[in-house]
Amino acid sequence: MAGVRRRAGRHRSNPATIASWAAIFAAASTSAGAGAVPLVVGVGIGSATWVTILAVGVAVVRRAVGPRVERFADLLAGLALIGFAGVLGSRTAEAQ
Repeated sequence: MAGVRRRAGRHRSNPATIASWAAIFAAASTSAGAGAVPLVVGVGIGSATWVTILAVGVAVVRRAVGPRVERFADLLAGLALIGFAGVLGSRTAEAQ
């Protein structure tokens, strides 16, 4: 259960998530009509639905492809992250 709370905490502190919720609240505060509550509830339900669909899709595909393809995908994702870190590191070094 602690792992779920940690992942949820990371999601809430994601800068893109913070920016998107700030935009939602800004739009809700300027809109006339029903108010912000239905908008925020709708966005929350939509977000939960989307995350559920993604999780189910990944679980189904993961079972279908097998462990060998999963390891390859993990390796590919890891190499992409290392490459991205290298690009960010070099750009930071150049900027200084």
